[in-house]
Amino acid sequence: MLRTLGHEKAVFVDGGYRALIKAGINRVKAANNPPQTGDFVISRRSNWEIQRDELKAILGDENLVIIDAREPREYAGKTPYGEQRGGHIPDAVHLYYKRLMDKQGQLLERGEIVAILQQKGVSQSTQIVSYCSGGIRSAWLTCVLTNVGFNAKNYAGSMWEWSASPADSYPLSLILSRAG
Repeated sequence: MLRTLGHEKAVFVDGGYRALIKAGINRVKAANNPPQTGDFVISRRSNWEIQRDELKAILGDENLVIIDAREPREYAGKTPYGEQRGGHIPDAVHLYYKRLMDKQGQLLERGEIVAILQQKGVSQSTQIVSYCSGGIRSAWLTCVLTNVGFNAKNYAGSMWEWSASPADSYPLSLILSRAG
C-alpha cells in the first residue's frame, strides 16, 4: 500500500512483530514525544494496483491469473467479513496468503514461492491480480510476489467492492475445482 502511494522506503519485517522484538527494537511508546510531521507527498503508482473496471475489462485474458488470497472458506462462498455476496471472481486461483509463510511466520525461500506459483500455473511472465476481502491480504501477497520477480497488481477494492456491485456485471463463482 505504501509503495502504491509512492513511498520508496517501505519494507517488510520478515517474521513481523516477533522478529522486531527478537532484534531488540525499542517497544516504548512515544506518547510524551510525538513524532515530527513529515514531508511525504502522495504520488500514486498504478504499477502495483488495479481498479474494479480495469480488472473486469481484462477478465478472460490468456496471460492473466487472478489470485484469491482469502481463507478457503471465503473462496468457497462464506461471507465472514461483510461481503454482499459469496464466492470468488470467475477463474480465480485460490492461494491463501499464509501459504507463503512457514510456521514461525517467516517468508518461504524464493524458490519455494516460485514452485507454489508454478503449481498453480503461474509463470514469471504471467500478469497476476490478487484480491481478498478488503485489499490488505492481497496487498501483502502482491508485494511478496513483486519482490520475488512476478508481475503482480493488487485489486484493493476486493470482495467488498466486487460483491457490492451488480451481479450481472460483476459475477462470482462458487466452483471449488481450483481451490488449494
